[in-house]
Amino acid sequence: MIEILNRKSAHLAVFLFVFLIWVGIYLPALGGQELKGEEGRRILPAVTMLKTGNWVVPYIGGVPYDKKPPMINWLVAASFAMTDAHNEWSARLPSVLSILAFVCLVVWVPGMWLSLAGRLVACVVFLTTVAMVEKGRLIEIEALYITLTGMAVFCWLATWMRDSSSWWLWLTPVPFLAAGMLTKGPVILFFYYVAVICILAYARRMRCLLSMPHILSIVLYVGLPAIWAYLAWRQAADAGTGAGMSGVAELVGRMMPWRIDWGRWAKNVFKSLFILLPWILLVPMLWQRRCIEHVPEEHRPTFRGGRLGLLLGFVIVTLMPGNSSRYALPVLGLGSVMLGWLLGAMPQLPDRGRGWRIALLIGFLLASLSVLGGLVAVNHGLWPAVVAVVAICLATLVWRERGRFESPAALAALTAVLVAILMLQYALFVVPTVRKGEVRRPIAGEINALVPEGETLYVFDPGYQAFLFYVQEPMEYVVGPDQLDRDVRYLLIRDEAYAELTESGAFLSHSPTIRHRFTYRHKGEFLLLELKPGANRSAAGDAET
Repeated sequence: MIEILNRKSAHLAVFLFVFLIWVGIYLPALGGQELKGEEGRRILPAVTMLKTGNWVVPYIGGVPYDKKPPMINWLVAASFAMTDAHNEWSARLPSVLSILAFVCLVVWVPGMWLSLAGRLVACVVFLTTVAMVEKGRLIEIEALYITLTGMAVFCWLATWMRDSSSWWLWLTPVPFLAAGMLTKGPVILFFYYVAVICILAYARRMRCLLSMPHILSIVLYVGLPAIWAYLAWRQAADAGTGAGMSGVAELVGRMMPWRIDWGRWAKNVFKSLFILLPWILLVPMLWQRRCIEHVPEEHRPTFRGGRLGLLLGFVIVTLMPGNSSRYALPVLGLGSVMLGWLLGAMPQLPDRGRGWRIALLIGFLLASLSVLGGLVAVNHGLWPAVVAVVAICLATLVWRERGRFESPAALAALTAVLVAILMLQYALFVVPTVRKGEVRRPIAGEINALVPEGETLYVFDPGYQAFLFYVQEPMEYVVGPDQLDRDVRYLLIRDEAYAELTESGAFLSHSPTIRHRFTYRHKGEFLLLELKPGANRSAAGDAET
């Protein structure tokens, strides 16, 4: 590994390795599972944006969605437009591309302070942390927010270490900070400034915060999102949108003493540590004197400031009342760079990596056994066999050549390969099994089978329902009884809303027939009605299908 990193083409070799690891971890079966968790809140507004051409205010179920700014919705809509496909793969593409953008930045941004081995380790840490693997394969806010925060901090740090002009120092992170503000609001500034201020404090250059370039950067990264907020307020003031302010109010509300669930708080503190595995086990090395000695003396003030910023950012957010384990994830970018910086400067670990090598050997052996078990249980053709052979060969290599795998870079590279093999197994054996328990796609399939092709399905005030992503077009939202005109033929409605509208006489000009009834998880019962012009009659005796 050391010989490879010393070659002239080493940068390209490291990038190709990191790229292949990214492919192996984040692309297999990316669109194999239906929408999970809150993915629908990022996707449904994007679909509406493409249909209506309104890219300013996000809408869900026909009403403005003001809990989060629209950056994630914009990216999903752009992905749909560029790929000409509305599916899970296209929706999740922005998340995985943002991860690739971060590791590309780490590999290619110039600077002698971070060795090539350190860049490799930093990329591997970022790509293989449990939280990143989990969130990075979903179209959720976390993946984009983590990478934007990491890119802002890394660009500032790299510019600082090159001793560039103040203009470059403060203006380079602006695009990432502005995008982060449009992704989840101003919380990104906490993670950015806790690192910046700690580094400036150790360097005794806090006056930099009063410089004109820094003031201009504030104007830019606040001003650009403010333009969107103003346009959104002008367009949707009557609908009550607050350009993301309700999300801030929700966060503040969780911190009120009378709303704190202390048992959940303790659980989230533990989970915050768990999702940063396995690399959080190496974080204490950032404070070990015998390890820090490998960092050049002139770089140590910045190193100490960076590790303090990392610690404060994680501890403050993790111990915050009303916390969630995902709140501290934006420290992952800085954490991966700090570990890469330290491990890249060390020729070998204090114990020569013995424990790490043993863990890798066990991991490759288990991966080999699990692939073989998957081959016996499920017949998936050639690819599982290839993965099995690779895992077995690597297990043998680690065992026979274990004396050569002592540098942190070599051990990190093997760790990345192991994680990629495990994710390939997940795609080949786990995803097909999980798909058997899907609920959203089957419900939409039942609705699609009952609504004739080309007919518009009207959905009455549904709120957030992820299964609507799978309902065939054309589909329109009805948010009030006054919109139930004579053109409405097929109507999807909640059971309780149907009862209320029937009692209020909203169907006087229609004759409703219940075509289908289904229960969607904890959301309650839904009815698919076929409305025909005519006198109102009770639907109680109508046949249900």
